[in-house]
Amino acid sequence: MSVNNTVWQSKITVPVGITPPDDFIGRLGDYPTPSFVISRDRSGNPVSVFEDDCWDFRAYDIKYRPTALYFGYWISGDIDFRNREILDSLKRLIFCLIWFHPRKAHSTKSITKISSALKLIGEFAYKQNVSVEQLLSSYELLGKMAEGDRGQPVSGDTLFALKNLIQSLFKVGPQALGFEICTVNKLTDFLSSLYEYRKSLRQTPPIPSRIYSKIIRNSCSFLDIIEPKMDDLIWLIEKHEDNSYTGLTHNAQKTKARKEGKMFVQHDRFLKHAIEAGKPYVDARLYKTLDDLIEEKELDELFEKIEFSRSPHGLATGIMKIQYLCKTIIQIFTGMRHEEARFLPFDCLDVQVRNRNRFYLIEGLTTKFGEKNAKWVTNDAGARAVRLAQKLANFVYRFINVVPKKMLETPLFITPGYTGVGTNFIPLPEDGVLVPQVMSANEYKRASYLHVEITENDVSELESIDPFRSWREESEFSIGSIWPLKSHQFRRSLALYASCSGMVSLPSLRRQLKHITNDMSLYYSQGSSFAKNMLSEVKDHFIKEYQIAQPIAQSLAYLSDVLLSDERLFGAAGALVTARADGHILAEERKVIERRFKNGEIAYQETVLGGCIAVNSCDRKALRSLTACIGCDKAILKGSKLRRVIGAQERFLEKLNKDSVEYRTEVSELKILKSMYSKVESRETENG
Repeated sequence: MSVNNTVWQSKITVPVGITPPDDFIGRLGDYPTPSFVISRDRSGNPVSVFEDDCWDFRAYDIKYRPTALYFGYWISGDIDFRNREILDSLKRLIFCLIWFHPRKAHSTKSITKISSALKLIGEFAYKQNVSVEQLLSSYELLGKMAEGDRGQPVSGDTLFALKNLIQSLFKVGPQALGFEICTVNKLTDFLSSLYEYRKSLRQTPPIPSRIYSKIIRNSCSFLDIIEPKMDDLIWLIEKHEDNSYTGLTHNAQKTKARKEGKMFVQHDRFLKHAIEAGKPYVDARLYKTLDDLIEEKELDELFEKIEFSRSPHGLATGIMKIQYLCKTIIQIFTGMRHEEARFLPFDCLDVQVRNRNRFYLIEGLTTKFGEKNAKWVTNDAGARAVRLAQKLANFVYRFINVVPKKMLETPLFITPGYTGVGTNFIPLPEDGVLVPQVMSANEYKRASYLHVEITENDVSELESIDPFRSWREESEFSIGSIWPLKSHQFRRSLALYASCSGMVSLPSLRRQLKHITNDMSLYYSQGSSFAKNMLSEVKDHFIKEYQIAQPIAQSLAYLSDVLLSDERLFGAAGALVTARADGHILAEERKVIERRFKNGEIAYQETVLGGCIAVNSCDRKALRSLTACIGCDKAILKGSKLRRVIGAQERFLEKLNKDSVEYRTEVSELKILKSMYSKVESRETENG
């Protein structure tokens, strides 16, 4: 090695045990030979070399997804001399990015996102008859490129990819690149286009509570229907796939007999003829059809409810629908992203017992900022969905003789195509890395149980959550339309509703989220060691969204329950609010309130008697007394809640032994409650 040469290692994240790209030996700014190995497969064999026009990084993707950079997919015809010059320049740029970047390690996902930017650069440089180096060093040309071509604006995603590429290359530096690249901050037209794109993006709306509750109810109802019949359904599919006549459709039985050169016999006289003629035959009466087995196992309702036909294709569709249902329920009750749920490993459920309470955690990988191991809190429904998906996956693994493990190579949502169900057979991969089922994030369009019509109350609720957005002017939120469900809405909705119980006024949704609200409060709140440890490793975990949503949800609950309440408020804090409130909240006041919640200057939590505005932890909770709040200067009391608590306390006393200490204690509590309520009544009478 020359004295001036340096060993440059690739800045690309590589899963444990996988052979990384080759080290480059040379000086900063040198380029490799055409045969330099850019990537290898999981066995260590070369896959891509520098001269290739496509660099395949699949082996370095932790989920083993198809991951490649295509340098020439912007070229429509044959590659000429000008095309080749541009292609080679693009390859040199990416080589510099991966081998010469001073700090950053790139994930395969971030590298392949560059493809759209490379396409834009290649096309524009070719049309303008300039080199890639001239284009990237000219503010005028870059600004013109960002404006788009002939009224066709550049997509926002491509602009972001281009911005990230230029920023990364700027850090690589001119000595490595061989030219001075522009800085993004000086690209006025480019930044203007980015700003307009950002402005056009709408924040993901939370699902209105009524729609959210109905989606949860419908999804869990399907789970209730499928669970008790899952073993029978798998038995049915296995019978259909065991290469015998049993479990096939009637037509499939006939086709199989014909292919085997046998008579398909259904009556005695045909049987007699076959025997006398010495012909091989199949007696159809000895083999039950798919319809027969469906009725025998009482699967009729399941087939009808899940909406799949009694055919091989119907079985394949049914498996996919059940997998999608399980993924949806997991997302609803974890806040996972679509890809995080889709790529869960088979053995992902962790059950913990603390103080006789059972807690469920799901283990997997995050999808952003360098995929890392993570855990999500879930509830019983989420755990049931995992176990149901495991039953389906076990059927596939048995078929292909694989023992599933706690590894990504054995996915929870493995594609049933490996079994050939529905004739869509997928051969086993040579490297043994199995792939999950392809599930579109927009699959909800075909899932009728997720279709809920928007009502006036739903739009009003959206307006209360975000009054600064013109909801009624957006056609997708018009009354009578189906709610435009997107997979990522589950994430924001769970963060908002589970982070503050006061946000949820709908009784059904309160019941549905009760356990997960409590468990997330235990695991995800700011002081939790679990949350601190997880966020120190995984910056984009759902915990971050949950914690960000807490003050927002608290401020919304405070506005709804307190400042905009039609009911007169009592207690020290309640009386103060009533004295100041006039029933109207201006937009600026609302922003100030939300800012104070975010800064921790004020807090709000719903209580059994009304609410509490204490910022610090409450020292009265330890008393476990219904009346502990009454004398507190942070308490907000409501007459309606006092009435409900008094009624519940009276019913509770009827069940106690009148001679017990507990009875005397609870009677004392009731007297205090009634005394407070009489004061409330008298004040309400005084005020008309």
